[in-house]
Formats: sequence, structure tokens, C-alpha cells
Amino acid sequence: HRQGEFRAEIARIVWWIMLVPKLRFKREDGTDYPEWEEKKLGAIGKAIIGSGFSKKYQGHKDLPIPFYKVSDMNNVGNEIVMNNSNNYVSEELLLKMGLKACQQNAIIFAKVGAALMLDRKRIANKPFLVDNNMMIFMPNENNELRYIYHWLTSIRLSKYAQIGALPSFNASDIEYVIIPLPCLEEQQKIANFLSNVDEVIAQSEAEVANLQHQKKAAMQKIFSQEVRFKREDGTSYPEWNSKSFSDNFSSLNNNTFSRNMLSESGSVCNIHYGDIFVKYGEICDVQKENIPKVNDHIDTGKYDLLQDGDIILADTAEDETVGKATEILNVDTATVISGLHTMACRPNYKFAPMYLGYYINSPTYHNQLLPFMQGIKVTSIGRKNISETSISFPCLEEQQKIADFLSAYDEAISYAKQELDKWKELKKGLLQQMFA
Repeated sequence: HRQGEFRAEIARIVWWIMLVPKLRFKREDGTDYPEWEEKKLGAIGKAIIGSGFSKKYQGHKDLPIPFYKVSDMNNVGNEIVMNNSNNYVSEELLLKMGLKACQQNAIIFAKVGAALMLDRKRIANKPFLVDNNMMIFMPNENNELRYIYHWLTSIRLSKYAQIGALPSFNASDIEYVIIPLPCLEEQQKIANFLSNVDEVIAQSEAEVANLQHQKKAAMQKIFSQEVRFKREDGTSYPEWNSKSFSDNFSSLNNNTFSRNMLSESGSVCNIHYGDIFVKYGEICDVQKENIPKVNDHIDTGKYDLLQDGDIILADTAEDETVGKATEILNVDTATVISGLHTMACRPNYKFAPMYLGYYINSPTYHNQLLPFMQGIKVTSIGRKNISETSISFPCLEEQQKIADFLSAYDEAISYAKQELDKWKELKKGLLQQMFA
């Protein structure tokens, strides 16, 4: 309840601020702060490149000093502050090697390669080191670290990189960047306000993550039959059946169209394996999803048209997510075919809508695929191997209860994501108003 009141108050303030052409804060007595200045980052702080550090010296979390790498920045979601590292070192070891941990709160970011282009920035607020693929910016005491952080998130810092074999920064590239700078007191007010917005965003992300975790746990219990549904009169449904994948499904023809053969226009929808991983959930509602279309000049006549209840599995991935699937729903009058690196199949028996989409994506089923996965850089699985797996299912009425229950989770997750996206867009608008 208190979180809700806090979010409502922040929303009210944001709504009011968005009416202001140029966002400025005032002193407590209502008077204006001085006009902003423009300064180079090098005039208000120092950029430092990280240290090389041999893997053999990297310890575990019982040591006091985190040693951050680019990969550590991938796992913090919307959090600003770095709280965990995969590697830690001791003060004694640093002394032995002639290295010194950064004692000051600082902003850290990647300095080379693809990670640089992602433009991720984080705050480190306790003694730390970073490796030589990263950079530290330490502002002087007359400037607010969080203000500088928020400003850096409003720009593409990567545009200042040197472009060679790999894009990279050196210290002078960063120190020559021009920053709009209010006085310290206004910096602090801006930072406090944006930190409150970030807190709401973090709460929203936590809500999404919590719902996703609950749904995953529910799927595990339901499809392992640890939890069973009952009839309205309280009596139990019959025991589940199990049949082989090959008995349950018939194969459909898919195409091998690459991305450059697809577009937003066209008359034939195409389910590409990459979209199964990043766009569609367990269910692909054809009328709601923005499905790529096959370019009109390409002949699609020899490929099977998909219908409600068909299952599309991705047979290739970069990891053990291979086998992720989506169930086609609400085709209506659309024309849909199955694309590159997919296995399309049609149930031979009647199943409740959405049941198979949830079941095939559950750990109970997916664990059957693990022994059949092949490859090093790319993981794949073949039709023959999938045909040897089994599909478990209850009676049709219990299937429908399972599908309805998990679908309700999907609706709650979708709503929570929409709220999260709204707050992110609001923050983006605020940053533009402040720093435009």
C-alpha cells in the first residue's frame, strides 16, 4: 500500500513536470538557481582505465574487494549500483601486486568492443577494481555523482569512441565530453528526483520478475503433477496419460527464409526461430503479435499453412534454450507458415487450447531434450530426437483449467510489463527535458 502511495505521488509530480517546457528546480525559498554551465568531464573529474589482473589471482565472495568485469554489468537489470561480482580479491594481494582499489564512489562502463556499444553505465559505491576492458570516471567532491550518472544515461557515450578494429575509449576521449552542469545543490535535487523515479522502475521490474518466478514455479508443480486440479464438485480427475511425441504430432513443412526475405508488409506471416526466443511467449496470438511477412514476390505455395493449436519449436539456439516452442492461436483469416530453424507440428488428437504451448515449454518436458542437444557454439536438436520424447497430459477438462490458470499469469505479467514500459518512457522524457 505504501509503495502504491509513493508511486502515485511520483506519478503526480512527473505529470506536472512534463508540462514544464524546460525542467528546472528551484531553491526552497522559490528563487532560481544560477544558469547552467558547460564543462568538460575532465574539468570536474578524472577518467581511469582499469587494471590487467591475472585469473589465477581471482578469489571468491569471502574476500572483501569486488573486481568488476563487463560481464558483471549484464546481470543487474535496472539497478544503478553494482552490488555483486563474480570475482573478489584481498587487500593483501593488491599490496603484493602494487595495485590499489578505487576508494571513491565512481561510474564504471565498458571501454572496448561490443560491450562499449551497449552503453551500459553503473555506479560502484564501495572499494573496487575493474579490469582493463573497463573504465572508471571519478567526479570531484564539488559535483554530484548521481547527477553525472543520470546525464550519462541520457546520451550515447559510445559516439565518442575511437573506431578501429574494435571501438574503444581512452581517458582523454571521456574527459573531453561536454556536460551541462547546474550548481551542486540543483544537481542534488535532480539526482534525488531521478533516483525516486528509478526506485519506481526497480519496483516495477521486481514485480515482473516475481510474477515470472511464480509462473515458472507453478508450471514446475503442475506438469510434474505435484499439484492437481479438481472438478467443481471437489472430485479428482482421472490420472494423466503419456504418449510419444511422434504419436501425438504430425510434421509440417517449414521454410528456410532468411531475415532479408521478410518485411513488415506482405500477405504471408512467417514464424522465424529468432522470434520464438525474443518475441513470442508460450502462445503466439496471430491477431495480436506483429509477425514478419514474407516478401510478396517469394513463392510460399509448397509450405504447410499453420492453424490454431499447431506447435512451432526452435531447433537451434546459442544455449540450452533450444527447443523453446510457441503454440499458434487465433489464426482466423491470416496466412501463417513456419520459418527458418523451426519444427512445425500438428496435434493428432484434440488438446485444450494453449495446454501444449505451456507443457512443451515447461521444465518437465524441456529436461527430456537436454541429452539430445548437440553443438558447441550453436546448439541444435533433430526431429528424430524430439520424436523420442514423451508428452504427458490429463483429461481435456483439466487441460483447460491448467491453460486458464497459466494464461491468467501471462495477463498479469503483460500488464506489469506495460506499467514498467510506461515508467521507462516517462524517465526518458524527463531526461530529454532536463538535458535537451
